[in-house]
Formats: sequence, C-alpha cells, structure tokens
Amino acid sequence: ELTELLSKSRTDFDRLAANVRGEFVKVRGEMSEAASGMGFKPRVDKPQGLVDSRDFKVSMMPESCNAEQFKKWRHDALIFLEAHPKWTGAKKVLGLLRKVARIVDAEVMRKAIEDANAECQEETGSLLTDPDGWNFFDRSRELYQLLSVKLNSSAFADFKDEDQMNGFELWRQLNKSKDPIRQDVAFHLELAIQSMASTRESNFESTYNRMLEIDKASKNYKSVVGEALDKQLLARVLYAVTDDDTTALLDRDEKMCGKDHEDFYVRFKEWLNEKFEKQAGRTAVRSHQRPQSTAMQVGALAAEAKPQVEEPPPAEPVQDPWAEGAPDPWACRPCGDQGWGSGGFLDAFGKGGKDRGPMACWN
Repeated sequence: ELTELLSKSRTDFDRLAANVRGEFVKVRGEMSEAASGMGFKPRVDKPQGLVDSRDFKVSMMPESCNAEQFKKWRHDALIFLEAHPKWTGAKKVLGLLRKVARIVDAEVMRKAIEDANAECQEETGSLLTDPDGWNFFDRSRELYQLLSVKLNSSAFADFKDEDQMNGFELWRQLNKSKDPIRQDVAFHLELAIQSMASTRESNFESTYNRMLEIDKASKNYKSVVGEALDKQLLARVLYAVTDDDTTALLDRDEKMCGKDHEDFYVRFKEWLNEKFEKQAGRTAVRSHQRPQSTAMQVGALAAEAKPQVEEPPPAEPVQDPWAEGAPDPWACRPCGDQGWGSGGFLDAFGKGGKDRGPMACWN
C-alpha cells in the first residue's frame, strides 16, 4: 500500500510540474511578444504638475475644535476633493449645500449643481461640472467615508450616520454646528459694502483698486447669502468712491448709459477697465521709449553735440628742384615727436639736456 501511495503521489507531482512548466512557457511567450512590440504600448511620461495631488491629505479634526480650526480643516478637505478629477466643482457645490435648510437628498444636490453651473457660466462662460456624473448614492457614501474617519470623538458621536451614510448631510451638519451662518448676515454684508462709499478717492489708480474691492465684496456676498446683491446699490457705491476727474470724464461720455440704468454698474466697470488698460499701455510705451538712465541720456546728447574733427588728407610731397626730383625734406608735415610747439628739435625750449626744467632757454 505504501508503494502504491508513493507511486500515485509521484504521478500527481509530475502532472503538477508539467502544468507549471506549461504556464511558464506561456508567460515567457507573452513577455516575448510584448517586448517585440506585439500588443505593447510604449510608456508616455506625462509632464508633472507643480503640485502632486498625492501630497494632499485630510488631517484629523482637532479635539475641542473651535471655529478657526474647523475652517482650516474644512479648507484641507475641499482642496483634497478638488484635486480629484471626479470631484471637480466640489468646493462650490458643497458651499451651496451648507446653506440649505433641509436634509440633503438627490433633489437638493442636483439643485446645488445647477446653481453652481449657472454661477460659473455667468463668471467664466463655461459649465463647472457635469450633473449627470454626480450619482447621489455613490457620491454621498464616498464623501461620508472620507469625512467620518477624520472626525474627532465628540463630532463623530454627534453626527455619525451609519444607516444612511449621507456624506452631504454630514457636511451640512458639521458646518451648521462649527461655522453657522448668521441669520442677519445679508444685512451686515450689505452694510459693510455701503460703508465703502464714505471716502472719495483722489486719483484714478485708487479708484480702480476700490472698484476691485467692491467687486470682490459683491462676490463674497453672493457666495455667503446665495443671492446677488442689488446692482443699483453697487453702482451708487462705486460712483461715490470715484475720484472727481474720472467722474467728470464719465459724465461727458455720450456712449455711457444713465446712472439709473440697470446695467450702469456693469457698464461702469467695463469703462474703468478700458481706461485702466489704455493708461497701462501708454505707461508701458513711455517706459520702453525712455532711456535706461539719465547718465546715458546726457552721454548721448554730449556725443551728438561734440563736433566731428576731420583729419585733412595727406598732402603730396613737394619736389625739390635741386635734388633731381627727390621730395623736399623741409616741406613735409612734422612726424611723431617732431611737431611744432611739442618739444621738437626746432623748439628753443625743448632741445633736451641734463638738469633742465620746463621753459629753460638754451640760447
């Protein structure tokens, strides 16, 4: 019996070894085909960006998390989501969801995506994200899995939702608890924008910078409140801070609409931007045409004013009638150190000698 068992085991082992050798031959053949180019696609190295998305991480929420710490934690979570192509537009969508006053479901999520696309279309002329790519069940569970494991013990005990695992609702509840939106926030933001009109600027550069501040404040109002601020109010504030020279030019412009027109604020911003671009272009041209330094300018003017002395052409040597056509040695110009008045041999004060100073007479 032992002999039969050993024989059977040896037969099974040989069969297993044959199968393994066959698999090795098959794998070796596939590798050879791949190496020879059959079905092999060369690797294309994509250019690396400045920031590696693998470096983005969501840290644990601190214990006893205050409002400032929560804002930092929320910022890191949004950056992590936006780094993933699947979650493009998450910052704006989640920013709208934190303002809703009901439990977030598929309908609320889709409405937030539509509002985010509308805002992006108005600002940039393109859609932010594809609504059909946002499946509520998959996205809500994925967001819950990301956020729930990063909560501190108290926040997890308060907001855990093991049954529904609704990440969007968890996001809304966290913001409502840690960073609630004031009930009268619209009034205070509007009052802050109106207070900008208390001081009139003195020049166009200050006016243009104040216009940028007003426009930034209006965008912040829309992102926090969820509605756009009245354009008539923005127009009155912007006109009140504009310097006198700019308002005078604006009032004389026949192409500009009236101050009561509903598009006056938008047209006013366009007018200021065009004026800024023209002024910046003229400044660039002047700086390009200006010499690099005052010293270069003075040197160039001095070089232009310096008279150009032309050397007279060499005169033909005078023939000596007594030397059978040879040049007259006394008629040519002095050479080298033989110039008149420069210590030549014909100068009585420069005949040379020992211990003789300047202006010494040798006669």
